[in-house]
Amino acid sequence: MRVEFRPATAEDTDLLVRLYEPVHGGGYSACFDKYGPIGPQDFWWVQSEKEVHLLVVNGQPAGFLVAGRDGRRMLVEELVARPVQVRGRPEPMSPTDEVLLRRVWRLLVDRHQAARQESVMLRTHEGNLLALALARHHGFSLVNALRTVVRRDRPRPPDAPEGYVLRRAEAGDAPDIARLHHEAYGERLREAEVAQRIGRPHTRTFVCERMGVPVGYAHVVLRGGIGDLWVAVREGHRRRGVGTALAAAAVAFLHTREHPARLNHWGLDPAAVALARRLGFVTERVHLYFERAI
Repeated sequence: MRVEFRPATAEDTDLLVRLYEPVHGGGYSACFDKYGPIGPQDFWWVQSEKEVHLLVVNGQPAGFLVAGRDGRRMLVEELVARPVQVRGRPEPMSPTDEVLLRRVWRLLVDRHQAARQESVMLRTHEGNLLALALARHHGFSLVNALRTVVRRDRPRPPDAPEGYVLRRAEAGDAPDIARLHHEAYGERLREAEVAQRIGRPHTRTFVCERMGVPVGYAHVVLRGGIGDLWVAVREGHRRRGVGTALAAAAVAFLHTREHPARLNHWGLDPAAVALARRLGFVTERVHLYFERAI
């Protein structure tokens, strides 16, 4: 088996789509941050922002690799090949499979060492046979998981716990929301930025008050059929149902006539896992994060 890599060009865009779809199979793609089928326009954007390498096996295009960044770290965002290349069986791999995996690993090590990286971070969804085989064959460790969860029925309007009032946020709530966010996430947001988020059409922000004082907030962003959710509740008001009521109000916004509510959350965040379960979400796709020192 002769395995080579070469930089992908604009002329490869349609080919990359054809290689990707059988492995991707619809659903949420973390590389493209999009739910549903991936088209040429999506690859044009990725190729302008990230490294894309075409995998060529015995002279024929067989897959590709996308290398991006996670903050200051390099991240292998996609690694796909035609399913025939790696069959995902539990018994030992054949020599031809090992040639493929060894060549891929060599490219990753070379690229990461050239960028002065101390480890290789690999992300793949749970059905990607090539990337899973690479992680197993080269001793990667699982470090996190990004779960895409779905709730297909629309939740009923939530009730705030007794003694609390739940309402839509207004621009004047920005100072309180910024403080709540910093307490919960350790991240400082500018009040002007919070006020802008409240007013955008593809977002919803809710606050929960106790005696007229905001003690929690939820903010949700809808992007192409997938949502990102932030929930923060002051310590003294937790475990009373405040966070669940806020999150349920935000989730109701995610439902459209065309799509049910979908969210992404980190699988190793126990609070996020528990909240999604309380809200009636079920797992639809999991992107696994693997790491190995080099």
